[in-house]
Amino acid sequence: MQKAYGASLDAWKAARNILLDKTYQAIFTNDQMKQWEYKDAPLTAPSSIRAKPILFIFGYITTISVIAARSANGFNGTLAMRVFVSGFFLTFSFLNARSAGIR
Repeated sequence: MQKAYGASLDAWKAARNILLDKTYQAIFTNDQMKQWEYKDAPLTAPSSIRAKPILFIFGYITTISVIAARSANGFNGTLAMRVFVSGFFLTFSFLNARSAGIR
């Protein structure tokens, strides 16, 4: 597998370790993965993988804010900022609750 996929396989393993704790990794490891001699990747992902979700969230919230602000007559900057801040707050309070173990 390593020869065929190289760095992409390493990135997948790192992302899997970030998204799934050891209990869920055991659940989602099947016989095929064992046959391929899947071994755990390091627990830290490259910085390029860690930065992408934050950029996606920022882009999504910004896009929604611009769409909401343009739906009024012209462009309403105050509405755009209000939607952006509320989206930012809701997104990161949800992420904080998940990291605190609240489900």
